[in-house]
Amino acid sequence: MPGGEINRQNKELLKAAQDYLDANADDIPDLKDLPNLEDAGTVTRYLVDSSLNSSSSMVFVERHEDAVEALIVELHELDERITNFDDVIKSLEADFQRFPILLDSIEYHSPEEYAPGDEPLFISEIGAMAVFARWMFSVSQTLKPKFYCSFSDTLKVLNLSYVNASISLYIAVGNMILVIYFLRNFGQDYFPVLSAVISIFQLAVCLSGVEKATEPLVNIYLGENNFDGVIKIMKPAAIVAAFFGGAVIPVMWLFCEPIASIFGIADVAIVAEAKIVIRTVAFAMPFVALLYLFTMYYQINGYFKIAISLSFCKDLLLYTGLPILFSSFIGVRGVWLGMVAVPFGTFLLFTIVLRIRYPETFPLLVSNKDIVSQDEVLNICNVIKLRDWAEGEFQKRGFSSRYVMKVGLLVEEIGMSVVEKNLGTNILAELTLFFDGEPKIILRDNGIHFDMTQDNLSSFRDYFLYSLLTEENIGKNFLETQNYNRHIFRPVLKNKGG
Repeated sequence: MPGGEINRQNKELLKAAQDYLDANADDIPDLKDLPNLEDAGTVTRYLVDSSLNSSSSMVFVERHEDAVEALIVELHELDERITNFDDVIKSLEADFQRFPILLDSIEYHSPEEYAPGDEPLFISEIGAMAVFARWMFSVSQTLKPKFYCSFSDTLKVLNLSYVNASISLYIAVGNMILVIYFLRNFGQDYFPVLSAVISIFQLAVCLSGVEKATEPLVNIYLGENNFDGVIKIMKPAAIVAAFFGGAVIPVMWLFCEPIASIFGIADVAIVAEAKIVIRTVAFAMPFVALLYLFTMYYQINGYFKIAISLSFCKDLLLYTGLPILFSSFIGVRGVWLGMVAVPFGTFLLFTIVLRIRYPETFPLLVSNKDIVSQDEVLNICNVIKLRDWAEGEFQKRGFSSRYVMKVGLLVEEIGMSVVEKNLGTNILAELTLFFDGEPKIILRDNGIHFDMTQDNLSSFRDYFLYSLLTEENIGKNFLETQNYNRHIFRPVLKNKGG
């Protein structure tokens, strides 16, 4: 910009500023009227300095013994005459007399007048709510609270919660029925063994850790209709769940006697019985872990009837039915055998039922869609590998060479962009291609968070990629999560010929 133009604009800004000062002269304090705070007391100077260093430009001191004591210690280091809270108040009151303007900036309440006993100086929660209510219901405020009630929305919320809620109910009712039946038919001699078995099944909730770790990933893939990703996650999750359940078996076999002693079992005959029971129960743990995993899966996938039926059978119907049935034939050992058979029986029953009901999509009940994905640790060679793989997938589906070239260029550029942003770091990436409807490409990576769909251009590659997305009208979205980036691209397809 020419120098003359800059000078003209500066003059206009100065004139506008002077006009504002002239129009608001009454609201602007004269510098000669402001107090010289170097002449103020220690407390005032301390508060001013603290407010300048505060992000809110305010200083609050709680009426708490430790907080007040800490304040007095800091002030005593600055002024030896300040030894208690009364000295603080006296110093402030003296400055109020000398500099009345300070009354607009410093407020305090004496404990005797405003806070009798041990009540706080400021009831901050009530005060905050009062201020909020006054603002919310004021006439000038356009943001008004509105009562909302929807039976359908309430049902949606209940669908996502009643499965977990019902599990606790089933367990409570099932244990009550089982305990009453056991005491009436077998007395108290073996009741500690029953308590041990019940407690072991309750502690098996620790095996739900795989379920908790899998749930957010499955939710993401289901939200994308990426059923290939769902299958890719659930298969190893089931293996890991079964593995952790299986890992419990040797532990329970080796430490069955200490486990029995935890429940106060001391009689030699009952200890021997408990050891057999605990070792037998151990074989049910892999199925317990799998039932936790699949109950979660069917719930979040919208199969609420299946999820609640699973928990009903596992925690109530078979949980009470099988021990009662088996014990009527072989006595007290039938109770143990029936309880061990519950996870096996539930798993077998639902395998058969779902296999018959959903023969094509069993066990995950997701339809097969034309979705493929590839995982790689990103480096230059693997980016080229991903590019060639993506081009091959599009070629197999009959897309034109021009369109395939455009996809290959896009994959290469977004992959290299991630590599450049994470030099010297091993970045795990997943490239997913969707062919149902309009083609879609999703790239996930666990590198540093950045959005390559925006015009934050810091390198030639950023410029080239942004130009490619813009010129080819490639649809783009970015989702930043706590752990990874997700970029979505939709190359424009006028027809299958590209």
